[in-house]
Amino acid sequence: MSSAAAVLFLLLYSFVGCDPQSVQDIGPTTEFQLLQEDEVYYCCASDVSRDLPAVYCYKGFPKEIFHTWRAVSVSIDLPAEQYDLYEGVDSREVMGRFEARSSSWHWNTFWNSEQKSYISLDPFNSTCFGIKTLNDYTIKLEAVQVNYLRLAIFSLGLSLFFLSPLLASSSIFYYFTGTCVGTTLSILVFIYLFLKLLPLKRSVIYGMVVGGSSLTFFFFKAFSIQVVAILVSNHQYVFAYLSLSAIISFIVCYRIGPMTDPRSRNLVKWFLQLIALTVIFYSSHLREFTVAVDMLLLCEAFLHDTKCARWLQNVLFGDPNTQVVIKKDNRRTQEYTEYQKCIQWQEFCQKMIAGERQYVLIDERVKPITNMWDDDDSDSD
Repeated sequence: MSSAAAVLFLLLYSFVGCDPQSVQDIGPTTEFQLLQEDEVYYCCASDVSRDLPAVYCYKGFPKEIFHTWRAVSVSIDLPAEQYDLYEGVDSREVMGRFEARSSSWHWNTFWNSEQKSYISLDPFNSTCFGIKTLNDYTIKLEAVQVNYLRLAIFSLGLSLFFLSPLLASSSIFYYFTGTCVGTTLSILVFIYLFLKLLPLKRSVIYGMVVGGSSLTFFFFKAFSIQVVAILVSNHQYVFAYLSLSAIISFIVCYRIGPMTDPRSRNLVKWFLQLIALTVIFYSSHLREFTVAVDMLLLCEAFLHDTKCARWLQNVLFGDPNTQVVIKKDNRRTQEYTEYQKCIQWQEFCQKMIAGERQYVLIDERVKPITNMWDDDDSDSD
């Protein structure tokens, strides 16, 4: 019980620190330098204190449709391990992050090892960041009107959305995706078995918990470096393992066969469309534009489906079945009336034909008699 309490105390100490201070204790808003595009800024003068980070802010660019794929970044001519970076919405949040990190137990080298020589900023919103270092440096704000990488990502998402019905029924896509998924699962199984062989005891896990995220990050970084070195030195075995996994995955997919059930194909199509919508949403910092595009694509897919279109038509314009029934009844009534007229004409014609035939028969029967009467009359004369 006492050891658990000690571990809990050390854990709280690692996050809270010895001398915690809130953001409100900073006082008034810290001074900052407002960055302008394509301008170079030098830091720092000899009379400037280096105990606090130098704060820089970018006010953002107006949101316009013509700047959808605009990108803004800040380049720093300083190695990543020689400075600390603190980001926030405003200068007060930047100083709050500085206070929180200064009062907690961490190692700056491990945090900064993942930093780069440039900082990507949101081009449409206000962004601030602070740099703390003992060295002099220069920074430059660079703006790009069209980020072709984000434009390509947007085009890729758009193409994936419209090609999803074709891909869902494609055998080539089925075998390719099944082989990739099988190979990835084999890699995860290998990692799981490899971790099971490591002598990870509770003491090591407790140490990682007490050390916080910095110690955990350091452990996994050192572990990943060693694993990468082992894989590179044994690349032939790695290639053979991946090839064997890909072959086995292809055999399994070939044995199962492509999907023929329409419902399964619909699930694959919807999953691909969901991925496409997500890619489109994150392809630009102008979220209003990407959300509008996603909504239009959803409406297009919704209306493209015959069942959904029929349901929407029923909601907006009423049930068309009643109108169809009325039209069919009217057409049947009209056809029946015309049919009755045809019957009447047929009966009339039959009567006329029957009357002519009867007249002919009477004439054939009566004519010899009339002829005899005519002959008698002539003889008497």
